[in-house]
Amino acid sequence: MENRMTILKICVVILIFFVFIESKFIEYHTPVWWRGIVGVNISIAAFGSLFLTWFAKGFGKNIVQRDEDYWDGGGDK
Repeated sequence: MENRMTILKICVVILIFFVFIESKFIEYHTPVWWRGIVGVNISIAAFGSLFLTWFAKGFGKNIVQRDEDYWDGGGDK
């Protein structure tokens, strides 16, 4: 558990660092309003990767993965 907390703290520090870099050095010239909010691109990327991980896990577990006895005595049906 302590190892997970250390990893989480490191990830939060890295995220704060990249939000700072984005706010100081990237200048957006787009007509959309959400580009003006600091950290939106990083948040979209983080939530997108979490969603893809969640989706892939559910897809693999419920659709791709077979029962343990799938090959035992199946034969031709």
